[in-house]
Amino acid sequence: MINTIAYITGGTGHLGRNLIMELLEKEDVFVVAMVLKNDNHRDFGKLNERILFIDGDISNPKSIDEFLSAKSDIKARRVLYHVAGKISIMKKNDPSVFKVNVDGTKNMLDGTIRHHVDKFIYVSSVDAINKPSKPNKVVEEERFSPEKIEGVYGQSKAIASNLVLDYASKGLDVTIVQPTAIMGPNDAFGGPINTAIREYLNHQLKVVVKGGYDIVDVRDVAKGMILASTKGKNGKCYILSGTGVTILELLDVAHQVSGVKKTKATIPHFIVKMVSPLLELHARLHHKKPLFTGFSMDCLNENSNYSCERAKKDLGYQPRPLKETMQDTIDWMYKEGLAKKS
Repeated sequence: MINTIAYITGGTGHLGRNLIMELLEKEDVFVVAMVLKNDNHRDFGKLNERILFIDGDISNPKSIDEFLSAKSDIKARRVLYHVAGKISIMKKNDPSVFKVNVDGTKNMLDGTIRHHVDKFIYVSSVDAINKPSKPNKVVEEERFSPEKIEGVYGQSKAIASNLVLDYASKGLDVTIVQPTAIMGPNDAFGGPINTAIREYLNHQLKVVVKGGYDIVDVRDVAKGMILASTKGKNGKCYILSGTGVTILELLDVAHQVSGVKKTKATIPHFIVKMVSPLLELHARLHHKKPLFTGFSMDCLNENSNYSCERAKKDLGYQPRPLKETMQDTIDWMYKEGLAKKS
């Protein structure tokens, strides 16, 4: 018997895929996933029997109506997980980021009102938070200040998060989750942390920059989202963080797990920032995402002392140790042929 219909945008991405896999561990859940027409990452093995894929675009209200009307004949709790978004590690304005992250989110919110969805879970980002100076704890904000945020991605997420909070007063039950830097298995598209680990395993990461960030297991974020769907308070935000590490410490954990020779050489930030325009141009010419940009260098030096105490208290959120995440990620990379054991 189906008790929950989970509607998911961005279901074939790193977080969306792990969310679907986590949701379908329960027999009473059915998933409806909106995907782009040309998306060829729809293989979930036996789980495909309990997934309905709907071709669509969050910029098109008609697509959203088709998406949210699917399986409407089944009497069940209906939860929308809005995962889809456009990530950018650039500082300058990019209208496409706002079109997807802001306009697309508003379209989804309007759709959930029209189709009487029971719960709306929005995946924001800690990049939307106006952070205090080090070493103060970074905690959730009740309202976001996009004008104080640097970087097009963080600005777009701050604006969209405020939109989501506005809909709480319109009768929609909304909860926002804010993951830190995601890492973990089942990543078909190659997120930045996984890309760095893959390059390290393949002996392609010869030098690293100083600085660090908070790394969270993608599966813990997925579990946190599911917990938020039943325990998350209306109009509240929850930081889903993991372990704060420097880049060298992260690669040291990778060394402990894989045995690959340590990367010890570091390069100063100012040199990376000087050559970042060339790195970005090279990436564009080769149709790749740059691993580092001048703006991302700044992010590695900002306060990343994130607190997930609210999520622990309200949701029962419990992030796993970083070494476990690293072990599972590397095992997955070896299994998928993304890296070879040396």
